[in-house]
Amino acid sequence: MKRMVLGRIVSIWQRCERVGYRAWLVLLLVQTATSAEENPANVYDCLIEPEQVVALSLAVEGVLAAVEVDRGDRVAAGQVLARLDSRVEEAAVAGVRARAEQDSEIRLRQAELALARRKAQRVEELFRNKNASAQERDEARAQVDIARARLGQAQEARRLAVLELSRATAALARRTLNSPLDGVVTERHHNSGEYVDKEPVLTLARINPLRVEALLPAGVFGHIAIGQSAKVHVPNIGEVHTATVERIDPVLDTASGTFTVRLTLPNPDNRIPSGLECRLQLSASP
Repeated sequence: MKRMVLGRIVSIWQRCERVGYRAWLVLLLVQTATSAEENPANVYDCLIEPEQVVALSLAVEGVLAAVEVDRGDRVAAGQVLARLDSRVEEAAVAGVRARAEQDSEIRLRQAELALARRKAQRVEELFRNKNASAQERDEARAQVDIARARLGQAQEARRLAVLELSRATAALARRTLNSPLDGVVTERHHNSGEYVDKEPVLTLARINPLRVEALLPAGVFGHIAIGQSAKVHVPNIGEVHTATVERIDPVLDTASGTFTVRLTLPNPDNRIPSGLECRLQLSASP
């Protein structure tokens, strides 16, 4: 039993080193050492964590024109969070758009082709009536080919301008940082006016749903299943919530004789903060 307790402490230390919850670690080590030998109610120590944490960087380097949010702000997926100075890129997009939307050259070449075809038809009639030479007929046909080629060139230039507009628009979009999720800002690393080179500008956390992780003794393995419900007691806020088992680690830790279980805890109104110590009470498996 002492070996199991010591092993659990080592395992918990390593896990807390990863998530960075030192305060929770101190309390949990004491509780683990005192409660490992008896647990009549199937209640286990656990930790409430964000479902996802992301450090957001801009795709390109530059000077921050604006950081629209601050630590603690709630954000929605797709919301603009920060922007680089993009005056040069915006001007480039405007210029390319003007060329891409300009169709006067194509209309001119279409008119020239229509005129060349009408002239060629008249010359053909004159040639059949022996009122025009073969050379005149050939020249009229050549003018049609030339007009057709010029129209093709204008259409290709328009197509290339549209592609260039797409590239310029994409390059401009890369200078804006959008939120990939609904969540909360946990860290603001830079401010407006600072130069950034792909390092994180903001860190976001998704806290709905929350993730609950617990270390369970090996004896429980096989008696817990995906989809099983459990009560999560949160002493700090005096509430009890229901979570669902999402993942069961199939590899047990030999040193501690434990395995990790992850549960999903709905948090639609964001009232449950992450980073809190909790107590997990398992119910009967489904």
